[in-house]
Amino acid sequence: QTLVAVFPSLNTGVALALSTFLTLVTVVVGYQLILRLNRVMVWLSGLALVLTLGYTAVAAAHGGIGGGGGGGAFNWTGFLGMASVAGIWQLSYAPYVSDYSRYLPSSTTPRSAFWYTYFGTLLGAAGAMIVGALLVAGLGADAQLASLSRIMPGPLFVFVMLVFFFGAIDAGVINMYGSSLCTLTCIQAFKLKWSPKSSARNITATAIATVVFVAAVGFSDDFLVQYSN
Repeated sequence: QTLVAVFPSLNTGVALALSTFLTLVTVVVGYQLILRLNRVMVWLSGLALVLTLGYTAVAAAHGGIGGGGGGGAFNWTGFLGMASVAGIWQLSYAPYVSDYSRYLPSSTTPRSAFWYTYFGTLLGAAGAMIVGALLVAGLGADAQLASLSRIMPGPLFVFVMLVFFFGAIDAGVINMYGSSLCTLTCIQAFKLKWSPKSSARNITATAIATVVFVAAVGFSDDFLVQYSN
């Protein structure tokens, strides 16, 4: 959606194919590229998030743009639904903590590993949720990230959308890389003498990318509706 917002003539299927391709290529190149990508994206994503929070907060404070503000009232169904999503989001990072803690200095305490990971996921998730709430409050219940074009200057809007696009690629890379390693670990449980090489990881990642792409194309028109139900 962020890529199509910048290039409206781009077909959704082509955008999904490009996203999947970039994600897979980064995974195939390997860990060092992922590490360098994250070092850059953390600053760009932080800047884009702050800009988005600022503009949406102003729109919400003024009661909405063009009378489009106001996203409805509080209800327990929506709150508990989002609370469950937030809980699952946090739990999904447990394997990463377990895996990457092996590479930390021996002087690192379990408490430090836990709190750094927790606050990292907390700040990222809270920032995205606050942006969503402010979008609805400022631009209406049907507002999406592309709706930021109504309140942001053109060049700034393009910058934010592209940063969010590559941020989604970055998250996809981590998930695809991690799921590939988890798949190989499951296979090793039945083939104890097998030692997978990078080629095995790349083949597994390609298979995962194919499945994810097909699913993404199938749900591209009504993903949120299907997810909510």
